[in-house]
Amino acid sequence: MVVVATCALLGGAVTAMALSFDVTPEGGAVSAPAPEKIYKVGNGVTPPVLTYSVDAEFTKKAKDAKHQGVSVVSCVVDADGMPRHVHTIRKLGMGLDEKALEAVRQYKFKPSTLHSKPVAVAITIEVNFHIY
Repeated sequence: MVVVATCALLGGAVTAMALSFDVTPEGGAVSAPAPEKIYKVGNGVTPPVLTYSVDAEFTKKAKDAKHQGVSVVSCVVDADGMPRHVHTIRKLGMGLDEKALEAVRQYKFKPSTLHSKPVAVAITIEVNFHIY
């Protein structure tokens, strides 16, 4: 019985080793690009400049309740000036955070630079919801 169990374990290990093989494309090229380095503004890194924005809209629920305030959104402005990894870091509620995210995803920026080259930078954006 011990011999059978040992053979089964060894057989499983040999099978696992035989099935684990490298699937690198022909010529050794790797298809996954290296992740883009994300900088912070300062130390030679210029801030991105907003070139296009849309106003975030109130939800009917928030408008009816006269709910207002600020939703804080974090994102990475990539080297092309586009917002990526957009998410809320301070919530306001009543559907306004989703509206803030929807608006920020449409923003366009002149990208940040480091030594005159465009770079990705992490920023926060305050989206104000005020009833006038």
